[in-house]
Amino acid sequence: MHHLMQMEEEAMQGMPDYLFLCSLAAIGLLSGIILIIFIKGRTTTENYPKYDLLNITLIKSLANKRPFQTMIQLPGVFLFLLIIYAGLYGTSYPARNIAPILTWTIWWTGIIIAIVFMGKLWCLMCPWDAIASWLQRLGLWKVKKDIFSLNLPWPKRLRNIYLAIGLFILLTWLELGYGVTFSPKATAYLGIVMLSITILPAIIFERKSFCRYACLVGRISGLYAMFASSELRARDKNICAACKTKDCLKGNDSGYGCPTFEYLGNMVTNTYCILCTECIKTCPRDNVSFNLRPFATDLVKAVQPKTDEAILSLVMLSLTLFHGLTMTPYWRTISTKLGSQLNLGYLPSFTLAMAAIIIIPGLIYFLFSWIIKGSLRQEDIPLKKVFINFTYPILPLALFYHLAHNSQHLLQEGQKLIPLISDPFGWQWDLLGTAAWSPKPLISLSVIWYIQSLLLVIGYGYAAYIAGIMSQQSFADQRRAFRSHILLLIFLFLCAFVSLWLMRQPMEMRTAM
Repeated sequence: MHHLMQMEEEAMQGMPDYLFLCSLAAIGLLSGIILIIFIKGRTTTENYPKYDLLNITLIKSLANKRPFQTMIQLPGVFLFLLIIYAGLYGTSYPARNIAPILTWTIWWTGIIIAIVFMGKLWCLMCPWDAIASWLQRLGLWKVKKDIFSLNLPWPKRLRNIYLAIGLFILLTWLELGYGVTFSPKATAYLGIVMLSITILPAIIFERKSFCRYACLVGRISGLYAMFASSELRARDKNICAACKTKDCLKGNDSGYGCPTFEYLGNMVTNTYCILCTECIKTCPRDNVSFNLRPFATDLVKAVQPKTDEAILSLVMLSLTLFHGLTMTPYWRTISTKLGSQLNLGYLPSFTLAMAAIIIIPGLIYFLFSWIIKGSLRQEDIPLKKVFINFTYPILPLALFYHLAHNSQHLLQEGQKLIPLISDPFGWQWDLLGTAAWSPKPLISLSVIWYIQSLLLVIGYGYAAYIAGIMSQQSFADQRRAFRSHILLLIFLFLCAFVSLWLMRQPMEMRTAM
């Protein structure tokens, strides 16, 4: 049943008109500034400042210890089990059960914030992978040669991220179509499903194939992590080239080979690294660094997106906007009219509308790709290449809209966790004396509007700059690069306009108390 039928409505006023218009003006100004930067000449992106955190003795010492990851995973496993128990055995009223708010308001927002600064931090502490690894290795951290797994190779046809894309779409359908976010029991069942689909591949396939190819959270965070202000890399790739044993890839007595088949000597992005720290332990030449770096470093490198990554980028943009749309009054009007016109029930009409909203941004982007190709008058550049090459600028837009949208949930609803800490199951407990608290939102709504506006403008600024870099990398001719940049800016401005328009609408919040 639709979540609006399960919950009391709690609508939050949208961004005021003056802030909406000021944000659009700021985006227009940024567009002009960035175009001027690229008119002046080509921009180099090969060298960037960085600081290796492994130069700090304490951090390096901790990362080299076998129990390090387990100690980080244990709190996550505890919270995961708490969510499962609360969802299955606690009250069914979501506002009195800790499972929904801890999962959908705290975790889902927290993971996006963590990605911006620490990349794949979630993968390091993932409770699903922790439990799967402990079962597979029949231990917590000791290195074992024989593990409980068939060690079959992942099927060649599935060595892409299309399965993860499908799971992401399915999760969104369940979340918004069935109202999983408002059902403690459904939240628990979904957690059990995620654990199951992590354990099963672990005992069938080699290493952590599921994490590399199929985990929807890992693949979403993998693309977002290209924006992160941190990276795990080889200190000197010449040392990697001279290395005969490739311990980071194959493993040794000190640790396992890279579970996602990454080789440090070739790794140039954060996408598939899961920050397990095994390479830090196994490298006999101390050639691994964990660097702080400028934001979006991976996105401005001369790295061509793959087709599956390009499609996921578009799906991420579509579904983040879709989340926002479903919380506005317009969504109910759209779904109701569609159902009445086609004589369909709620779920079929919801599914059709969701499919349309996933496809429409992709079709618009395809149209812009076709226009870019036509404007360049270069027959030797396939349309597919143009379509794929320019998807990276979409990622900052999706990421910062995701942050802006979820910041409202976190800052307006996050405080509701305080009474639930004392009574997590809705059993009239008062463990810490906070059960009767009724705390106000952490930040006023007017301040949140400014935060959202700033986030969306920043996201557009990064997207516009990356679009210029991609144009330069794709076309040697400065005029062609400039034309493609302008066309990309029009598409990005359209996406930013829609994002701001959604922020301008009243939002129906996820929880009610």
